[in-house]
Amino acid sequence: MEPDSYEALRRKERWYGRLMVIFFVVGIILYSFFFLYMMVTASEFYKGPVETAPERLTEFVKTMEILRIAGALGSLLATMAFFLLIYWAYLKGKRKGMESPKEKQKKKRTWKVLQPRKQD
Repeated sequence: MEPDSYEALRRKERWYGRLMVIFFVVGIILYSFFFLYMMVTASEFYKGPVETAPERLTEFVKTMEILRIAGALGSLLATMAFFLLIYWAYLKGKRKGMESPKEKQKKKRTWKVLQPRKQD
């Protein structure tokens, strides 16, 4: 397997960086939705007469199942974003260690001043 070029690493770094941001944002939104909606649902459960409590409890449990899945998915996405951050930093460091095409071009264009030969 041949090593990645500078441009390939740059594209990979950008792609993983965008993916990391998307995972983190979606994960945090899902996780916060889980907590906020759980609080609202729990407060709704306690409202109303005692006679309708079993029906409300059944609805509450169904809602909690959905919220539990949303919370787990949100925390999973945020965790994946963390590992993507580590890999993204690795790619960035690997690319920074390489010489960019612009730097190579500059080196080619520089003129070396020739010194006259010294006569003995």
